[in-house]
Amino acid sequence: MWLGRGPDGTDAPAPNERGEKDVMRVNPNEMVGIITRFGDFTGLFPWICRILEHEDHEMMLPFEVVTGNANH
Repeated sequence: MWLGRGPDGTDAPAPNERGEKDVMRVNPNEMVGIITRFGDFTGLFPWICRILEHEDHEMMLPFEVVTGNANH
């Protein structure tokens, strides 16, 4: 679920961006905020991008899922 987007990730998402999604557009110099559940899965996972050149610009780094409070 989208929380926001924009320069600091706090602008409201567009109506078509609300709800459950597994793909998002991120514009240059933009941040997006999302919230999701990973069930019982923890560990390192890769961001996946379909633009090969992004790998060379550190845009395909891992993110870590940790155990935490689902109400946070």
